[in-house]
Amino acid sequence: SHAHVVVNVGPCLEDLTRLGGPDRYGLTRSMIGGADALVGVGVASPVGVARLLGWVGDAVALGAGKPLHLAVNKAPSKGLAGRFVRAEVAAELRRSYEPASLTFLPYDEAVEKAAWRGELVAPGLFTKAMADLVRAAAGPVPESTREV
Repeated sequence: SHAHVVVNVGPCLEDLTRLGGPDRYGLTRSMIGGADALVGVGVASPVGVARLLGWVGDAVALGAGKPLHLAVNKAPSKGLAGRFVRAEVAAELRRSYEPASLTFLPYDEAVEKAAWRGELVAPGLFTKAMADLVRAAAGPVPESTREV
């Protein structure tokens, strides 16, 4: 009954049954297999990029032919250092996989504060970047949710 359904799955996708293990991540693999589009999110750090690329490898195999959008969270956004980090992260991600879109979500203290307070994030750089990600992955942002 909804145009878009978002499912947040865990980061582990490996098939343990191939090794005689339990089908511990079967639901996650099933959700990725049934999705129309995938969004992978990682942190703007060397470890974050490595983990995201590991997830991408598994997700691409499970969601063959589906658009995969990548988001890099807590990306520095100011000055030469911020541009350098973003360029390095983008180059490393694209060296291994060319996503349908790549969105950088800036670090914003307002997000941390809102999370601790249990509130929505006030409109700003982060919400604008999220709207860009939503547009890339699912089409135009409905008018009623633009400022969320």
